[in-house]
Amino acid sequence: MSLSESIDGRGLQPADAEPPRAPAAHVAASGRSAVPHDASTAGAAVTETEAIGLRRSAAGSEDELSRSQARAAARTYLSRKEVNLPPEVIELIVDSAAHPSELVDARIGSHTIGTGRLMVIEYEALTTALLPGVDNDRWLPDALYAADPRARAEGRTLAMPQPSQRHAVLEYPGDPEQIRESVDRSAKKAWDSNRQTLGAQSVVLPLTMVAATFRSDESRCAYELVAVDGNSRLVSAYAYSRLRVAPGEPVLGTSEVGLPLKPSALMAIPLSERIELGARFARAARELLEEPDTTPEARNTAAEVLSALTVPVRVIVGYQKDGDAQGRDDFRSAVRALLTHMNVGVKPFDAAARDAVMAEEIVTSLHQEGLVDPHMRDVLIGRENVDSGMQTLGLDPTLPDLRFALVIQQLTRSDAEFKALVLSEQGKKRGRMLKQRNGPVVDLGLRSYSARGPEATTSARTALTSGCLWAELVDEPWEVQNVNTDAEVDKLLAGADEDDDGSKDRLLLGVLGMVSLVMSGHLLAAAGSAEAITGTKIARTNVGGIIRALLGKSEGRQLLADSIKRSRADKPPRWWDSAKGELIERTWAGSDYNAHLRAAVRNGFGPKGEHEDGEKKSGAECEAEKLTTVQEKVREAYDELQDLLSFREANCTADPLPWTETEATFTLLRRLLEGLGGISEPDPEPR
Repeated sequence: MSLSESIDGRGLQPADAEPPRAPAAHVAASGRSAVPHDASTAGAAVTETEAIGLRRSAAGSEDELSRSQARAAARTYLSRKEVNLPPEVIELIVDSAAHPSELVDARIGSHTIGTGRLMVIEYEALTTALLPGVDNDRWLPDALYAADPRARAEGRTLAMPQPSQRHAVLEYPGDPEQIRESVDRSAKKAWDSNRQTLGAQSVVLPLTMVAATFRSDESRCAYELVAVDGNSRLVSAYAYSRLRVAPGEPVLGTSEVGLPLKPSALMAIPLSERIELGARFARAARELLEEPDTTPEARNTAAEVLSALTVPVRVIVGYQKDGDAQGRDDFRSAVRALLTHMNVGVKPFDAAARDAVMAEEIVTSLHQEGLVDPHMRDVLIGRENVDSGMQTLGLDPTLPDLRFALVIQQLTRSDAEFKALVLSEQGKKRGRMLKQRNGPVVDLGLRSYSARGPEATTSARTALTSGCLWAELVDEPWEVQNVNTDAEVDKLLAGADEDDDGSKDRLLLGVLGMVSLVMSGHLLAAAGSAEAITGTKIARTNVGGIIRALLGKSEGRQLLADSIKRSRADKPPRWWDSAKGELIERTWAGSDYNAHLRAAVRNGFGPKGEHEDGEKKSGAECEAEKLTTVQEKVREAYDELQDLLSFREANCTADPLPWTETEATFTLLRRLLEGLGGISEPDPEPR
């Protein structure tokens, strides 16, 4: 007899069947693991001994308490002061439990996060009562955002969930259909990118869940338990349970493992019926395991189904904030921090995902502290209300480079409150501020170009991540003007030509020009092949250093202004011809243009050793260029040292480095000081 043959085809049966009971190994392994990961759990065909164990476990009764008694006791237990949930969510937790008696004496644990503690409870839950996350922070760098004027409405990242004012619950605003579509998209990505092999074994590490409700302008949907961490394990359990929801009635599919089930289909079924659905599948699986003439293939399938119908969960049931703490001071941020701290094992968050989360938390904290208004917050995060926010701020919402510039301007603020907030969000006490701001700037800025897709923006992200900021952006006050026409760009260039390196016009010109060159693929990270293209040495500094150098040259500023106009017209940038004294068309590929641009920054736009008008450079001018190169290298070395110090601080490293590892560096530093001191005037104020 096959598994599908053991299921009554007439739809859901009355809830008289015992809910699925996890295999003994499953219950024992769920434990109280402190740090869950999306780790693979090895699977194998079930042996006869394992089948007997599964059969005995599946046939067991609901402990010494009856289910009704257990449910009543669990409700009482979950009314403790550490639990901050509405009655509906307490009922949801009790209903989702495979064994409600587990909840009666379950320990309420806590996780210290930032400036508070999340309270959690662990138990075995029915898979059919759980949903994947509505959004997954792991994929934020690749998501589609409203910040991009070209992004279609379908498939955009949803607005950030908000914490309930009274309970440990997340509230998702927006259209319910968009929410369902987002849940399905999240599940598919989890299955495609990190599917787990379960086999006859169960999920071992607990899934972290949080209660959520979905709000729209017209209605408030029921509460659900959604995954914070463990999406891959949950959707793999869906797949191995063979759950299928056909139009009008749930049915059991074939023995093939796959994920045709969409979570939105479960969301359309009342929770009581979802529990009955799980019970019905479990009953069919038990019957196959108990049937003596069941084939080995069907027995293995039944064991997999039974194992997948319950999973260990860790549900967040409360949040306690530490006194008057500031920073990560709301429930939503604490839940998010828990997620990023957990993903440090087999499949950690990559740097871009961490920057994305950090960026949103920085902007959220800026708003909470009254440092930005709601319009600025929405524009910077880029998930919703971007067009209206840009218009309110007096900026053209159709130009993505203006929003990118606004991100840079806001995240290079120099006031003490902002600096303290950035350091707090990153959990650091010190560090070079340019480095710490760069990651969040890159992620929020690239949201203006999210419709291009992750593949198309890979080189831009790489170039910007190398360093897209320079000192004057932090040290000097500047603002983003609505430079939305060619005439306005020319006006900006005129102002930049009149002022010094730290002028607001020159800084805005540099930022808009950088965005144009990088996003058009004509300013890339330094590559070894660049010198082979130009036949000369190139400037290997980061993107911010290249732009800073271009701003110091009249022809560089003209090139930047022209690139802004050309990029907006979807045309490649032109090149400065020193012989003609004008911008000309070139047929260079992006990598060739980048190589020549870096060579020009190092050697000038004319032949090496000459001005752009062909006049030979003086010895003093050549010497000044070499000094600038030395200063840039020293600054880069200093920034790298700050990164090392911050890394040691974050990892609580107290042991000094061995002298054998640092002796050569100290020798070079002494020689550097001696050499520079030998050609420099003495310090007028010795320290």
